[in-house]
Amino acid sequence: MKRLALALLCLLVFLAGAAGAREDSLRLRVPAPITPYAENRIVVISPAAGRLSLRITSRAVDWVIAEDLPVEAGETRISYDGLFTNREPIHKGTFTLYAMLESAGGRWTAEARVQGGNPAAYLQYVLPRGDTLYLDGGTWQADYHHTTGMKPQVTIRKAGEEAQPVTWQRNPEDSRVFSWDGTMKKGKIAPGDYILTFTANDKNSPVYEVPLRAVRQAPPEYPLKPTPEGHFLPDALEDEAVWRAITAPVTVIRGRQIVRDKILAAPDEKAAVLGLVSCGTAGLNVLALEGDYARVGAWRLQDGGYVEGYILRSKLETLLPNQRWGLVLDKKAQTLTVYREGRLVGQTHTSTGLMTARAPRQETRAGAFTLGQRLPYIENRGFRYKYAVRVDGYNLLHQLGYPTSGQMNFDTEDAVMGQKASHGCIRMDRFPGEGGVNAFWLWTNIPSGTKLLVLDDKTERHARMLALGLAPED
Repeated sequence: MKRLALALLCLLVFLAGAAGAREDSLRLRVPAPITPYAENRIVVISPAAGRLSLRITSRAVDWVIAEDLPVEAGETRISYDGLFTNREPIHKGTFTLYAMLESAGGRWTAEARVQGGNPAAYLQYVLPRGDTLYLDGGTWQADYHHTTGMKPQVTIRKAGEEAQPVTWQRNPEDSRVFSWDGTMKKGKIAPGDYILTFTANDKNSPVYEVPLRAVRQAPPEYPLKPTPEGHFLPDALEDEAVWRAITAPVTVIRGRQIVRDKILAAPDEKAAVLGLVSCGTAGLNVLALEGDYARVGAWRLQDGGYVEGYILRSKLETLLPNQRWGLVLDKKAQTLTVYREGRLVGQTHTSTGLMTARAPRQETRAGAFTLGQRLPYIENRGFRYKYAVRVDGYNLLHQLGYPTSGQMNFDTEDAVMGQKASHGCIRMDRFPGEGGVNAFWLWTNIPSGTKLLVLDDKTERHARMLALGLAPED
């Protein structure tokens, strides 16, 4: 009996000690996976009043949720939206949640394994490609992206008037584009200033309001003519010269953005092919008009070399790029610079194409391009690349990649960021650079139709070719 009583006493002391240890410890509880774009509850049980810091990490994310947050002893509930830099959603998978409490009585730490889930339904962006709707044959467009693929609801109103629903028009090239010619149930809208409102049928998305001016005019036409000096690529790197090239009309080959056409050695369809150039987005420097042909200059697909040759004028069209935004890629410096309305607003690091002896076509081509089709991600050679925008055929502008299998991480491509390393695409840094610019920032701020100027690095390109035993031709 004495032994039993002694055993019970020891057990009570142990339980009391354990309870006391719990009361004097910092604890974390996350009841459910963390869903980006939703209100996620993190429960912190504090042994004392103090200042709390919370941090969530994985091999791909390191983000401070709260820093020096005043808390009382006991339970504190903290809301976290599942986002990090530039409001990018955290990835799906395993994270570690770290907590630290500092008070007059000491410092406590705790950690917990938590799961990241799929994003909630959320309209990430609406990016107008222009400000004006030309009612006589024009179409106004805006890029959008919803995490579930949902189409936003769109209404239009004038100041002081009731909003009216807008009927979508199908865009055959890209389902993620809102296209509208101004037609309502009772016919075309009248000229004037309007507000287009984009909403999503979910509880999380913001409301996007976009000003629109409707005019009773046909869309401007830009005749095919020789490109003025400094309008294809800048003749200097001062802001004024760069902006002049960014906003100048650009001549492209009509066609789907994944199709390429030929630059010929002579004004004859049977002439030798000097190079291939992508349709739709890759600009041509028009040098002269000669009968049915235009003599043009461009950097070719085969090895990134510059060629001058001929193409039928009937295949060409001249477009006006977005007049608010512009991008400049410096291949030598491996930087992508963002301009807005003539001013430099930010910059990020890049990793462009590295040619090999077997694949000289991997060189990212210089020239003037307009941003094209947008894709949430692409996959290539076992890696996934998010936030992709088509630039030059199968070469896109996107975030650096992570393996499609195993734990999400950017280790391989982080190591070569700022160097030539891709298969032709333009990889963008995931870390924010000057002005907060990174891949996700560009994805959610820069519309398609924006011009991208890619500056050649001829000396370095030739040196690489010679080292590979290849003969430069430009």
